[in-house]
Amino acid sequence: MNIEVFKSTQQLKEEGRFKAPIYLGNEVRNNSHVILDNDDITSMLICGMTGTGKSWALYNILYNAVLNKNKYIIMDYKKDYINSKLSELNHSLGYYTEPSKYINVLIGIEVELEKRYGIMKELGVCRWGELANNKEVMKNHHVTFIVIEELGTVINTLRDKGLNKEFVSTLTSLTKLCRCAGIKFILITQRAIERDLPMTLLNECSVKLLFKLPDNDLERMGIDVKHKVDGVGNAILVTMKNEIITLKANKIADNEKGLLEIIESL
Repeated sequence: MNIEVFKSTQQLKEEGRFKAPIYLGNEVRNNSHVILDNDDITSMLICGMTGTGKSWALYNILYNAVLNKNKYIIMDYKKDYINSKLSELNHSLGYYTEPSKYINVLIGIEVELEKRYGIMKELGVCRWGELANNKEVMKNHHVTFIVIEELGTVINTLRDKGLNKEFVSTLTSLTKLCRCAGIKFILITQRAIERDLPMTLLNECSVKLLFKLPDNDLERMGIDVKHKVDGVGNAILVTMKNEIITLKANKIADNEKGLLEIIESL
């Protein structure tokens, strides 16, 4: 297990170099750890074909979220995690598999956002991260990751029920409103050129983790195909400053059971 990596990220936090470190993998060029600060992620896009490493990237992020005392909600259309116990952990605020219920979940997030912006106004702060040491506030309003798996497929499914436009509009609006409020979307999809998947939504993601993709997907996102990666776990990381890093999204445990044992012990 890559436990030493996570011990080192917590040390960086204690040293004040990161408020809440998120380890994504190792840079291919020099094998150095690629670590972002939680505050630098407003929302994240994870994109790649089946079997390229998206799920392990998500596990890495959720593990870091748990270490940082964050919570998460998973919308899992394909039920990939239904037997993984991720939905049963204390750190989970909800696990949903029916796309028709996703809009209600988003409406609930809108209500939570109104509360958070009210708290920020009352306490005179501009970013939720400034309240990280306010135990009373954080007890009821954790930093929360909202995971939407198979986003392109979900939109296509909702189109059949006439709900796709409402879903995309609400989701796009929320990714903008959540920027400073401690709620972060992780949007996971196979392709960037899927029908009804607007670039306005993808562009709201401050961080993009792109695994093996066809050239036209990269071109749609304005990324030179010379950065294209191949092989399982290799990805292009595009940061909020538009820096491009090629990394290996290493597994943090030898298997899913090992990961869950780590999380449950925290």
